[in-house]
Amino acid sequence: MNSPRWRARIQPWERVGLSAEEVGLGDNLLDWRRGGEGLRYVHHFSEDELAHLAKDSDFEITDTFYSDGKEGNLGLYQVWKPH
Repeated sequence: MNSPRWRARIQPWERVGLSAEEVGLGDNLLDWRRGGEGLRYVHHFSEDELAHLAKDSDFEITDTFYSDGKEGNLGLYQVWKPH
């Protein structure tokens, strides 16, 4: 996660009856504050993880960039095309 603001929202898995060992790398539990309180599951993909998914799915990555958020780097985006 590229944003300190979002990293501060990470909640312990124990809040939903799980442990960190039961979830994968990049899996996060975040609090929800808008319009009430709650929790949400978020998976933070790395560029390497997406590269493996693209290759395994027979796609080629044609562009990779970060966008969104105050700093312009909140989300990782990729453009894929079939081989």
